[in-house]
Amino acid sequence: MPAATLTARLAEDNGPAPAELARSLPPQVLRDWSRAAELLCAPEGILALDDAAFEGLVLLLRDERVLPLFIHRLTASRAWLDIPGRRRAELDAWLMHAKAGWVKIIEEVEHVLGRLAGADLCPILLKGCHVGPRYYEAPYLRPTTDVDLLFTDLAQAERAFGLLCAGGYVPMDPVRGGSPWLWSRHLPELRNPETGVRVEAHGSLLFAPTDRRDGPTRLLLENLEEIPVGARRAFALRAEAAVLYALAHAFERHAADVPRMTSLLDTAMIAKERGERLDWPLLEDLARRSGLAGPAALGLWAALEFAGAAVPGSVITALAAGARPSGLPLGEGRTSARQSLQALRNAKGPGV
Repeated sequence: MPAATLTARLAEDNGPAPAELARSLPPQVLRDWSRAAELLCAPEGILALDDAAFEGLVLLLRDERVLPLFIHRLTASRAWLDIPGRRRAELDAWLMHAKAGWVKIIEEVEHVLGRLAGADLCPILLKGCHVGPRYYEAPYLRPTTDVDLLFTDLAQAERAFGLLCAGGYVPMDPVRGGSPWLWSRHLPELRNPETGVRVEAHGSLLFAPTDRRDGPTRLLLENLEEIPVGARRAFALRAEAAVLYALAHAFERHAADVPRMTSLLDTAMIAKERGERLDWPLLEDLARRSGLAGPAALGLWAALEFAGAAVPGSVITALAAGARPSGLPLGEGRTSARQSLQALRNAKGPGV
């Protein structure tokens, strides 16, 4: 559905429409998402493409991190057997790569959880390590390149970091003196030298612990779900918090980067799996109290528009009406000076 049509419908059904949401994203992002959404809904459209357009499509879907899902839907359609053999082989290779990548990731998760279990550390799994196996039809359909672990306090994260280093994991960045949490929400990224998989130990969800915004976002850590991971166990965000985290990670934490469709598909998959059990009033309340109404409104609008997520229009409108604009453009690259000033503005005290 075109953005203008959606905005008009929201206005008709729910009062003032969040017309500014579409304008907050670069036009190229909207064009790319429209093209990707069209093909995810009707994958047989690939048959009409010449070789150059086909290669361009594969690169677009790869960059948007929805290529495995597209190929999965294409293989289930009648069009799959009509695709030339060379193209089918290329798409098959991409899907096998996604499957192999997921096996590598889940083996790493189980290995890490095993090392931490002896120290009575049970982390929260974030992003694809949680959403892929919990909400997607198959976990490899949600591209995941590293293992993100969150600990409820900084001391736990530091203990986990030390245990992994002692077990042979190598920091990707130098470990300097002073507080490692001054500007970052996670400790230096670690790499398993045997598998190449990267692991991050987080002490907070979205913002550094020295950031004023960190406290309110900890509301998302309430009522965690315990999940089995092979013979191990871990925790995960409840569905409503998982949606907010996915959208805030894309549209707030990484607002300076070009957003990808991953968070939109995550939202759609969570909404589909939970169905009527998804508590939209709770999600709206959490978004407001955690200070995430703005990215939630934008992300929910985009998830409805481009991923077909079953999002009530009234929730989008209400969150958009109550959101405070950041004054910074999305996806067009903030300068380092501007980012530094933004960080200083959000710092908890002059010592930072």
